[in-house]
Amino acid sequence: MSVSHLRNADRDRPADRGLPRDQQDCQPVPLAATPIKVLVVGQTPPPVHGQAVMIDRLLRSPLRGVRMFHVRTSFSRTIEDLGRWHPRKLVHLLAVIVRIFHARLVHGADVLYYPPSGPNLVPVLKDMAILLCTRWLFRRTIWHVHAGGTSLIYGRLRFWLRPWFRWALFDADAVIRLSAATPEDGLGLRARREFLVPNGIPDEAPGHLPAGVATTNTSTTGGSSRGPFRLLYVGALCESKGVLDVVRATRMLADRGLAVGLQLVGQCQSAEFAATLEDLVEQLELADRVELPGVLTGEDKHKRFAQSDVFCFPSFYECEAFPLVLLEAMSFGLPVVASRWRGIPSIVRDGQTGLLVEPRNPHQLAECVYQLATSPHLRRQMSAAARDRYLREYTPDVFAARMERVFHEVAGR
Repeated sequence: MSVSHLRNADRDRPADRGLPRDQQDCQPVPLAATPIKVLVVGQTPPPVHGQAVMIDRLLRSPLRGVRMFHVRTSFSRTIEDLGRWHPRKLVHLLAVIVRIFHARLVHGADVLYYPPSGPNLVPVLKDMAILLCTRWLFRRTIWHVHAGGTSLIYGRLRFWLRPWFRWALFDADAVIRLSAATPEDGLGLRARREFLVPNGIPDEAPGHLPAGVATTNTSTTGGSSRGPFRLLYVGALCESKGVLDVVRATRMLADRGLAVGLQLVGQCQSAEFAATLEDLVEQLELADRVELPGVLTGEDKHKRFAQSDVFCFPSFYECEAFPLVLLEAMSFGLPVVASRWRGIPSIVRDGQTGLLVEPRNPHQLAECVYQLATSPHLRRQMSAAARDRYLREYTPDVFAARMERVFHEVAGR
């Protein structure tokens, strides 16, 4: 059985049909006497973003018959630093290459696991440099595409860069995609095999929610003793994540008489966007409705999820693939209003666990939130469905079982 191996017949599968059946039935793999040795090259937090979190999760996963070694990359120290050039990064690049050589020779790892950076030039050049220098050391190579669209940049490269890109990134033994709805990077990079493996995150909700209750707020269109109807966004604060659209939708909801409050949890990716966001909040007279608590982690973040009514995520971010915050929201039983963009529709089942809107459409966003705000019964239904889908598909155990089988199949065990 090939867990999550994407056959040619599966490439046209609509995103809302879910994953191939064989991905959902992760039987234990037979174990060989000698473990598979995998060198994981990639960033772990800080800074905190989806790819770094999932690499950390992979390294912590107890995969049977697999030994993992890690070469940590830390090209970006902050969220603002992601994808930007700095001279110190060149020094770090050379250090990473040396550490890969050292790890290969010392530990004998013959499978290279590497997450390409996405369809932006500076990170792609970094990937090319690392892989051109080290890929040939390994018997097997696996690219885990957390930032969707890596293959899309190939056609935009100058002609003299394209051969180097092919030598670095084409013909891997396997490409792992997070969803059938993300760009077909396995096909674009001409990988020998392609797997679909959704992410999985720990369940932090039980300590925050009363037994049998999906969310703690019971507010309606007129508000309640607990306060206004609460919208939550968590993630990087930038225009392409739809943050300005959420703010505009909040104004529209207030104009319709909804007692509504919005929390934007995260860090602005630039000082310029922070000023733009503040100006919009002031212009729309939302200072008393919009809260910007900054980056929250641990219990502080979990409380925001537990105390909210609806999670909003109208992203049109170019590198969007499989946003972990959607899994967090679903684990807390939050209905999600999100955009039909990249891997999002494979997570949010439209009409079941949430509602989907077109990107860059604050009017539609406001309408969907209003529908949920005025229908407590619909919210309860979607809350239960979201929590159930998380428990079936997106827990760490499910993720570990799928990754375990990928490594064994690629290694030929």
